Amino acid sequence: MAKRNRRLLPMSLFSPGENALSRSERRLPGPGMPVGHPLLLLLWLLSAPSAAQALDVKEAFWGFGGTIVLNDFNVLSVRIDNPTPAPFEGTIELLRRLGGGQRVGAIMVEDVYVSPFATRWVQFYPYVGRYWDSWYLAWDDPRQTHTLAQPPGSRGDPRATHTPAGQLSERGRILLEEPGSLSSGGGGIKRFYDNLFPPTVTATSALGSVFIDYVPRWEAPRREAFMGWLRLGGRVHVLHSDDGDYPRFSEELAPLNAPLNVQGVGSGFVFRHPYPRSRLTDELVRQSLLAEEQLVGEEGDVRIDRGAQQYPNQNPGQYSFVDSEGAIFNVLKDLTHPDHSWPLIYLLSLVYIGLIFPGCYLIGRRKVHYSVTYGAILGAVALFSLAFLVVGRRGYGEQTAVHTVAVAQPIDTGVWDVRQWTNVFVTRGDMYDITHAGSGNLYSTAQEAEAVNGIINNGASGWFSVDIPPYSSRPFAHRTQIQGLELTARLETLSGACPLDQLEITVGEGFPDEPQALYALHRNRFYRLKRNGSTLSMAGGPVTAEHVLNLDRLDSFTFGGTRWLHGRDKLDTEQHFRELSGPMISRNLGVD
Repeated sequence: MAKRNRRLLPMSLFSPGENALSRSERRLPGPGMPVGHPLLLLLWLLSAPSAAQALDVKEAFWGFGGTIVLNDFNVLSVRIDNPTPAPFEGTIELLRRLGGGQRVGAIMVEDVYVSPFATRWVQFYPYVGRYWDSWYLAWDDPRQTHTLAQPPGSRGDPRATHTPAGQLSERGRILLEEPGSLSSGGGGIKRFYDNLFPPTVTATSALGSVFIDYVPRWEAPRREAFMGWLRLGGRVHVLHSDDGDYPRFSEELAPLNAPLNVQGVGSGFVFRHPYPRSRLTDELVRQSLLAEEQLVGEEGDVRIDRGAQQYPNQNPGQYSFVDSEGAIFNVLKDLTHPDHSWPLIYLLSLVYIGLIFPGCYLIGRRKVHYSVTYGAILGAVALFSLAFLVVGRRGYGEQTAVHTVAVAQPIDTGVWDVRQWTNVFVTRGDMYDITHAGSGNLYSTAQEAEAVNGIINNGASGWFSVDIPPYSSRPFAHRTQIQGLELTARLETLSGACPLDQLEITVGEGFPDEPQALYALHRNRFYRLKRNGSTLSMAGGPVTAEHVLNLDRLDSFTFGGTRWLHGRDKLDTEQHFRELSGPMISRNLGVD
């Protein structure tokens, strides 16, 4: 994290439909033109290209085939058209607003160049935390805005339904094809142009299944992203090409040539179907998806059957979605906070209120000069302002600190997909640039109500530039792909159905010697593991998901030791991080 002593980059806070000038100064007429000559002015206006039509948004769609995943990063594809003889070179902004009102979170930006009379696709990777927000595009030359359709699943939007993060079986299903293709068939599967497949695996959360019958002309980053998505749990259905045989893949896509009808690749699967897309009917699609469910379907989902079990002090039916990001951020914020003397602060507050009323009121009742009453009020305000400044001042040994928790999933040997939640606490206010060494860096403030004075550029070398006031925190979510520890494990014994009777796993040298906790998840049951040398084995029968995930603590108002009025419980750093393990696992599995 680098700190810059500079002001925030120019940002525009505007309302929908605002007709503002661009940031650069615009003069009319042009340099050297006599203002008082109406004919020259008219000729200049007629010959100049229409600035109001500098760019047009031809189409925009969310995710893969009209699906998104809430509380995760999604793809937004926008087709930009430049109908003028002048090229467009500038920045396009993506903004999120709370129900069409105030701006929420930071501004996402993409630098764009569009040739004269040309079109191009631009992709953003926004974090969609809820489905009733409004989204806008904005750019200069001159200042223009474009309101986007709300993400699928929004209130009143019948196009699609949103799915919680982790429910892979309900994510997007697409039929890959080349732009401009006139091929027929598809059995109701949504078409998706191959040039819009994101070049980073970190942007593929909303994709579940891909049907393919040709070799895409992808550059290396897209091939690697596709295979990374497959190894993380994706499903690929390979069909016959037009020549009546399976396409022959090469380079990174070579594992798709697996000879078996069903082949595992990492945590994903490759299915081979002996027919072309022209024969892909709704029934064949249904059978293909049924084959998926038999391998990774409903019996593999973690489901919490609470029945009558509700949170304490809640009536039946009140259990609803929990803000897991807010709960995690609360714990991270608790790691750096002043040790205020809350009893003294409360006592001073009560005395101050008593002096103002009835104290000053009683002074006024004695028929003294009004200046005495006002003087008493001003004196009390000044005295207690100084007292609160001394008692509540910062500087109880706080230091600039960065606290992070992460969930890492293996893509390949030594390659990891990392989701992390970070809180940055600073003692000196400034503009900070936040970057990470991984590839495909995606950032979000994961903010539900606050407008953040910051700019985000997501992508291969993404960055986050944000203004952080002194003695304050800035939490943010981040996803990246990194090269890391080569953690190896091999399944040796697996017996029993549900529950398991025996489970043994052999781990390599890089496996932690003394892990805090070890669990295996098989279908919808957790099993505690114990380590004996290089072997992990079951330590008893299955344990409940509530025990492992600690769901009853996943409350953004009380999680992490926060208590209203009584300050915070004093927990050491290790205890804070230990509390986070369950909520982070539940967040990764999509259990809310």
